[in-house]
Amino acid sequence: MNIGNPPSWKKEKAMYTLRQTNRMTISVTDDEILDVKAIIDKSGIGCEPASAACWITKISVSGD
Repeated sequence: MNIGNPPSWKKEKAMYTLRQTNRMTISVTDDEILDVKAIIDKSGIGCEPASAACWITKISVSGD
């Protein structure tokens, strides 16, 4: 998630993660996040937008 200008240790952690995932990134919109959040909320599980972003990432990558 893009959070502006993170401290250098966060940049190092981000670069490590990018290397571990073969530099794979995806971009999701706020609307996509809110759509997935609504689906999760309907199942009776409270969900914050950051958690929904993780699920939309899984759905996007796996094609489910």
